Amino acid sequence: MPEGIQYALSSKLSSDESRVSVIVYETGPSLFVEYYIQEALTNCLESLDGSNSHVHLLLFAHDSSTFQFSQNDSSVTVYDFVRDSANVVLENVFEDLMNNVSSKPGRTHIMFMDDYSIFSILSTSRDIKRQSRFLNLVKKRFRKMFLFFHKDTLTSQEIGIVYDVASDICYLQSHPGAVGSSCNSSSKFLCDLLKIRPNRRVTHEKTIFQITNEEIVEESLCSSMDKDPKSSSDVLKNLTTFKLTLEDGERESKNSLHLPYFEAQKISLDNPDNFDDFEDDEEDEEV
Repeated sequence: MPEGIQYALSSKLSSDESRVSVIVYETGPSLFVEYYIQEALTNCLESLDGSNSHVHLLLFAHDSSTFQFSQNDSSVTVYDFVRDSANVVLENVFEDLMNNVSSKPGRTHIMFMDDYSIFSILSTSRDIKRQSRFLNLVKKRFRKMFLFFHKDTLTSQEIGIVYDVASDICYLQSHPGAVGSSCNSSSKFLCDLLKIRPNRRVTHEKTIFQITNEEIVEESLCSSMDKDPKSSSDVLKNLTTFKLTLEDGERESKNSLHLPYFEAQKISLDNPDNFDDFEDDEEDEEV
């Protein structure tokens, strides 16, 4: 397996802050997304001490039976939104997560989200500000987060807020020299990996790999470069052919955006321990 994919799916933790791994894929590599999630899940369960770690598996597109782990494993909590999609309310999801984290103090908490785009549609109706607030708050409580999504399923603004919290980005795409975009018995792909350090220095690696008989094999390392851009956005602009970042005008528009909330969702996300008071206008002024 290419080192870029291995790195993104690893259970390795940062020493002083949360690590958010974003795995983005095109149509061809998307056929193996269940494999990617299983690999990351297995890495976490095998390499981390089960008595001191806990996995929160948020499923919006896959049945829990798809993945191999003990259903009675006390170190895994499954949030099955596939069967309960009508009740995916952002504040309820957040409250459930925080309650489960609080009930297991002293543990290393790891979160998986198998399809961020479905979560975005069901929980916020693509409300950018609420998504951003959710991601930044959850990042404070989880030591590791895995976010998976297809590159064509999010708006440019949504992609921007996901990448704002990312520690590393793994973009899987069809190799330019490959014929067609769908997987056949032997398909060639390109893995783009960005490692974004706390000081925002970025390491960019490109690796060609093949999927043959459902086995992922590294073929060659295209390039590896270390950059010190003004911001990670400088590198993200050149990472793919689709837009990952926000221009200044778009960011200003995003920050000034105000959308009405449903009454059932008027619960403050700004204090994880208090969900009774909703002071959205005051919080917006602080953002």
